[in-house]
Amino acid sequence: MKKLIIPRKDHEVYFISIPKNQKIRHMRLFALEQLEKMHPCFSSSLEMDLRKLVLNGERWIMATVMKADALAGYRILNKGTSFFTNTSISVHEREFTKNGISTIDDERIGFDAEINSPVSVPLKSCGDHVSKCPSAGLKNIPLRYCVFPRKLPFKIYILIIAATITVMSVFFAIRFTDGEKVSSEAYTADFPPADISTAVITEQKYLPGAIEALAGLSADIADAGGMITRWQYNEDVDPFLTIQIKGINVQTMHGIFGRYEFTSLADVQEVRYSDGEPYFSVQINAGRSDYNSVPAEVFPGQNNYIPIISGLSNTLQNQGISIISEALPSSGNGNANYTVTYTAFGRDLIRSLETLMDMCEKQPLRIKNMEVSIGGDRSVFTVICTLFYRGISITSQSGIETEKILPAFGYRDYRIFSELPIAGKTEIVSNQFIIGSIRDENTQRVFFRDTYGGKIKMRVGNE
Repeated sequence: MKKLIIPRKDHEVYFISIPKNQKIRHMRLFALEQLEKMHPCFSSSLEMDLRKLVLNGERWIMATVMKADALAGYRILNKGTSFFTNTSISVHEREFTKNGISTIDDERIGFDAEINSPVSVPLKSCGDHVSKCPSAGLKNIPLRYCVFPRKLPFKIYILIIAATITVMSVFFAIRFTDGEKVSSEAYTADFPPADISTAVITEQKYLPGAIEALAGLSADIADAGGMITRWQYNEDVDPFLTIQIKGINVQTMHGIFGRYEFTSLADVQEVRYSDGEPYFSVQINAGRSDYNSVPAEVFPGQNNYIPIISGLSNTLQNQGISIISEALPSSGNGNANYTVTYTAFGRDLIRSLETLMDMCEKQPLRIKNMEVSIGGDRSVFTVICTLFYRGISITSQSGIETEKILPAFGYRDYRIFSELPIAGKTEIVSNQFIIGSIRDENTQRVFFRDTYGGKIKMRVGNE
């Protein structure tokens, strides 16, 4: 395979320190936040290569940044070539933290012991400098030091694994045919099963589930001061997401979605303004070429799945959720989908989402489509959720943080924290959800949702 060093004039390098005792769940998001502060003109037109490093006991992220069009040009002109930078090679050398800072081609690279930090800076006179490192000097450089690697399509990995298994079968057939005894040590040495399984797990990359995507983007939109009025998720078709947003401008929205590697802006048609606040609908596509599809299977017979679905609907109703309709898997939809439509009052939405996640974890189910909208006095949510019967096991999503979903939809908490007496009637206690009230000349009608049963009730009092 050909190897090439990208000259410093065409790329930049940033070292991002990871604070001690801080767990980084999403390295890309953390790096994006830091690069927005460090890079003078950071935008979605740039490509990033992120690598975790441990230098002198400290954790770092090495971010190699390059213009997307420049990287595309390199790939077109150098097909089948692996790309490196002087920094990506140097930082892996054993003596990197001990040799100080050295001049390599058009840049200074090394470890500054005084500030205990890696350094990679271009020389002022770099100009059109091209790396002097001959291609022969790269022969012994491991491929894991490369940057911006091209990922093989998942189908290619499947073919490679299938071919490996075939070779293994032929190999053992020949060995046994010749009457040779194959020891477990020989098997391990020639064909390590751990490497094969690791390769498969590494490449099993799926798009985030509906609730995971909702929780993550809700947090970003809420933090930016925006508000969601409708959310639509489609795992199998584009647009992957259709979201109605108000309160933030298009540029801020573009920056939010640019932080996620699985999203790409598809369309924003019109921006309207209400009381000076922008309101628009945005369509987001998914980078499906980099992800695998979760295979779907038909639901088993109704005798098998009806108890499961009934358990879900009963749990939702016990939480005060009002189910509007259910569409069962049947011959009409090819026994492929189950759809439930329900309304949830305020915080009951979070409980319903947690119930759906728990069901998808315990049963071979996955959300295919989901629509969430808020209406009325910004306290009642309508949810339409379609689930399918998945054919594989996927990573649990039980650790998803959902606390920002309600603020992102502008939910108004109507819980009353002080007693509200009504003349001639029993006082309304602090934990009742007040929905609204109507007054006429003689009476006052107060509508509230009962805490225990979730039913809407009314109290009437004299003025």
